[in-house]
Amino acid sequence: MGSYRERISDQELEERLGYIGAVLIEGPKACGKTVTATRHAKTVFRLDEDDSARNLLRLAPEKLFENPTPILFDEWQVEPAIWNKVRRQVDDRDGKGLYILTGSATPNDDVLRHSGAGRFSVMRMRPMSLFESGHSTGEMSLRSLMDGKKQVGLGTHLTFDELLQRIVVGGWPELLGADERSARRWLRDYLTNIVEVDIQQLGSRREPHNLRRLVESLARSVAQSVSTTKLAEDVG
Repeated sequence: MGSYRERISDQELEERLGYIGAVLIEGPKACGKTVTATRHAKTVFRLDEDDSARNLLRLAPEKLFENPTPILFDEWQVEPAIWNKVRRQVDDRDGKGLYILTGSATPNDDVLRHSGAGRFSVMRMRPMSLFESGHSTGEMSLRSLMDGKKQVGLGTHLTFDELLQRIVVGGWPELLGADERSARRWLRDYLTNIVEVDIQQLGSRREPHNLRRLVESLARSVAQSVSTTKLAEDVG
């Protein structure tokens, strides 16, 4: 991957760090959470691979929080205990922009509702928009449109075939500059990993074949409502 491409999330994260103690960044794997968060952090702990950080969390957690802030705890769900320790630090230090947590797993709703209120701001990241990936001029602003402002633009500069290609490739940072064939292979591997590895780590064992059929059923129903009965029929 080449040099960093500015994300809309950069400004949003900066704003959130200015008014609250901790920011939780959620989003699908490989959408750019870690790279973006790292640019705003002064200290980074990658909890999925940093044995020293995990040991400190268990034996002397205060040592982790002695580092320059903002402190990023990447893949925080690997060590769920970090949630309450960050919450306590936000209360004790009474500061803004102290911590960033990133992860692809969603914490328990009760944790967010009861422990996170007033301490955490939850920010959702998604793959790149066409504007972020450099395939749109950004002349037409959806935000301005929703605000009732008149929008004037010359329309898309992409051909119909190019738009179809962007739909296939998507906005994944890893696929910037990738051709359609390479993107398809990357996306197949991505789905396989999600179905056979990531979802299995969430708890009880799930049948990968059925999960794949469920994903295919959901994909066929994009932009329309679908009943759980229909999904169950498709899974079999």
